[in-house]
Amino acid sequence: MLLIRHLSASALALALMLISSPNVALSAPNGQLVTGKVKLPPRASRRPAPQRGQGFVPRAKNPLRPPDGLDPRRDMVVVLDGGPVDDMDKKPRSSRYSIIGENFDSEILPVIVGGKVEIKNLGHKTPRLFSQSNPEVVPSDPINPKGVRVTEAITKAHTPIDIRDRDSVHFLAHIVAFEHGYFSTLKYDGTFRIEGVPAGTWNVKIWHAGGWVTNIPATTVTVGGKRAPKPVEVALPAKLAAAGEAQ
Repeated sequence: MLLIRHLSASALALALMLISSPNVALSAPNGQLVTGKVKLPPRASRRPAPQRGQGFVPRAKNPLRPPDGLDPRRDMVVVLDGGPVDDMDKKPRSSRYSIIGENFDSEILPVIVGGKVEIKNLGHKTPRLFSQSNPEVVPSDPINPKGVRVTEAITKAHTPIDIRDRDSVHFLAHIVAFEHGYFSTLKYDGTFRIEGVPAGTWNVKIWHAGGWVTNIPATTVTVGGKRAPKPVEVALPAKLAAAGEAQ
């Protein structure tokens, strides 16, 4: 009897963890892991990264080294589309977004349509959040350190919502909703992983800057069988072209 109670408590804890985690798919047990990498074009073909105020004179760089190119992968989302979506992965669930220092822990947060976002302040300041695109989405009262605010439900798909701080001009992040949970942001090296993907053939799409990137090679991944599919590779062009509902 004690063992049964222990297992029941563990199962309940696991269920709560899955529901609250934004990166865990809730699909059928036969779902598989899809991994891959979004690769940058050669450094010389990328436009320069934007200049930021530094407040000091930087040390001279090696003139023989090509300038650092722009890396757009920090605000990209990889989305699988066109396959059979499990009903569990259409259901909205809470996502978490953390404030670290004077900004969010990532530049973009993908969620499922209808979900809410729990914003937790892990920094030492007291930001006053607001959204120009959707003023009612986030509470406007200051968030003290370790404080939490919960957004309204994100109801429109493919429509990014900006989140800003009234006291900091560089504080900016975006929340964007998709119809299901088969998505992933990218790590700094461009890799991604999407768990719990049902069997089928899926199109690999990239969301960036308010729309779908349209000038990348068509890429598909077939899920099924005993083994997970091979890692997917998507090569970005030197200049991105995007099209979507919110340009």
